[in-house]
Amino acid sequence: MSVLRKALALAGTSAAVATLLALPTGSASAASGPSSLVTLSGSFSVVDDDSTIFGSSYEYASSSFRQYLGTGPTHPYEYGADIKSACAGGEVYGTVSAKVTRSQHEDGSVYVKFYGRLFEGSSCSTDDIDGTYFTQGIGINLTPGQAKSGSFKVPMQFESGQDSVTVYYNIKNDVH
Repeated sequence: MSVLRKALALAGTSAAVATLLALPTGSASAASGPSSLVTLSGSFSVVDDDSTIFGSSYEYASSSFRQYLGTGPTHPYEYGADIKSACAGGEVYGTVSAKVTRSQHEDGSVYVKFYGRLFEGSSCSTDDIDGTYFTQGIGINLTPGQAKSGSFKVPMQFESGQDSVTVYYNIKNDVH
């Protein structure tokens, strides 16, 4: 047998062994259970406080939002995209996003964490973050069919003033 044929035979055998080693064994269990569709809806209340500059000058804005996030046996979590609020005073707005994680119980329960941010600058497209809110270690458990409501406030943290974004949320876990 020529050297080339031996090399090709060895390469083919190596590829076959690697493929067999990569296949799952019968002892590993596949994820199972229902899928969840989590509806996140609510509203923003935005406050632009220019009272330190212009006396008693406050401007307000509000907007609503709705987003759907899903988990299932092969999709254990999902990060929602940032949802942007209306802008107050031409310079203050907020964002909210959520992470939904599937429960280890495989019954359709989920765990939701929120991430909120306050932006303040010279326009409604600024990327200057002046406040944050994270539910680090604290989240919301939802069993199948359960809904919960609440709110959180993202205050101005990195500059003076009373700018803020309050997020009022409703979340519901629909299991399919």
